[in-house]
Amino acid sequence: KHEDQKTRLVFWEAKMSDNGELVSSNGKHAIVKQINKYKTYLSKDGRSKSIVDAYKNTCSVLVKLHAMANDIPKLSDMIINVDKNECELGEEGVDTDIRIVIGCKNNRDIPDMH
Repeated sequence: KHEDQKTRLVFWEAKMSDNGELVSSNGKHAIVKQINKYKTYLSKDGRSKSIVDAYKNTCSVLVKLHAMANDIPKLSDMIINVDKNECELGEEGVDTDIRIVIGCKNNRDIPDMH
């Protein structure tokens, strides 16, 4: 939840530390270009509504599939609440700032992004 207590969809780009897109010999990181493309896509008029609608539909399908399954872990409360329309998730619910998470096998694998 954001400071206004409305639920927001947040997008993450995941890369392993040995991914070549994280480093560059010429100072231009491919990941920056990729993130900017995502931000442009998410920011287009009407795009937020279609993303929110698709997310709501996905949550509904997950709840239905979960009800048919046996002996599986409980669904996230967020998924259940979205399905029941118990959380505020409107067009403004899409955060266009993309986050990056870098996975590494050990501390030596952390790339120098400077």
